[in-house]
Amino acid sequence: MWGAGLMGLLGTSAWDAMAADLVEFPFVNGRRELVTNFPQKGAMILQRTRPPLLETPFEVFDQGVFTPNDRFYVRWHLANIPTEVDPATFRLNIRGHVDQPIQLTLDDLVRGFKPFEIAAVNQCSGNSRGFFNPRVPGGEWANGAMGNARWTGVRLKDVLDRAGVKAGALQARFNGLDTATVPQTPDFMKSLAIDHARDGEVMIAYAMNGEPLPLLNGFPLRLVVPGWYATYWVKMLDDIEVRQLLDDEGVPDSGHAVRQHRAGSEGREDGPHQSDAAALVLHQRQRRRRPEGWTDHDRAGHRVRRRHRTGESAVLRRFRQPLAGSAARLGSWQIQFSTVGSAVAPFIPRFAPVDDQGG
Repeated sequence: MWGAGLMGLLGTSAWDAMAADLVEFPFVNGRRELVTNFPQKGAMILQRTRPPLLETPFEVFDQGVFTPNDRFYVRWHLANIPTEVDPATFRLNIRGHVDQPIQLTLDDLVRGFKPFEIAAVNQCSGNSRGFFNPRVPGGEWANGAMGNARWTGVRLKDVLDRAGVKAGALQARFNGLDTATVPQTPDFMKSLAIDHARDGEVMIAYAMNGEPLPLLNGFPLRLVVPGWYATYWVKMLDDIEVRQLLDDEGVPDSGHAVRQHRAGSEGREDGPHQSDAAALVLHQRQRRRRPEGWTDHDRAGHRVRRRHRTGESAVLRRFRQPLAGSAARLGSWQIQFSTVGSAVAPFIPRFAPVDDQGG
């Protein structure tokens, strides 16, 4: 009756146009809107607006091995996301249990470190949660909270070695520029065991599929942790703390995050007799040796193989080319390409909301 009533009011063609902008998933409350009004994004399935959760339409995965940047899914935990990042003033801080705390500019990362590139799948650990029965709290994704990309940047190991990791370090903790709307909300940070952080595969990416990271996918830097769920791939990464202690607790992410407990605390999930090191890796996937240059991962019966390589790529060469300043408007957002004198800056988009008149 609801649909018939609308057809009477709008006419068949208007109703068809409206229906074409909706996606119906085969689970309870599965109707979703298909939207195109997010910066640097094409048609995406809207799960939530703030913080944004955008799902990749499943047919996109049939179009190639790598998921296009403008169709790559988006998932944020905290709602205050910067709409503008100035590449000239941005700094990545490395501090804590290190010989020398340092700050790195984007230019430092591009020019001062050996470039590293890897193809890796990024998947939200809540992917397909909408199909769960019984239902569980969290974003009700279908199967599009994932994507495969070619990531370009620097090895995390090289950055940590530049600061000098002191003996006794247990983990590295990562934080981004996003913040909560109310002070009672804990910050969203993720940690890796120091040996994992320095394994030579975890990286800090500044490019994705040959282009700078889209704003909503973590511009200007994001952590890339191949083979691990995307909750560890911290976006808008600006702070790395090397720690002698384990995290007291993680941030609950409804539906899939794990609360970490410090060894020795009462009521912890890892039991009373495990060591600090065992507690640290309890919720982290066991790693195994792989042939040089190739890595295999088995996920739900599917094997994903990826090859990593080092050395300057076409992506890095693009960063070294000049580009005249230009501006473009996407929906209610404006993109301004900076022209500051930097190896990276000519390709760094800045975003600022604009009104309906373009101001």
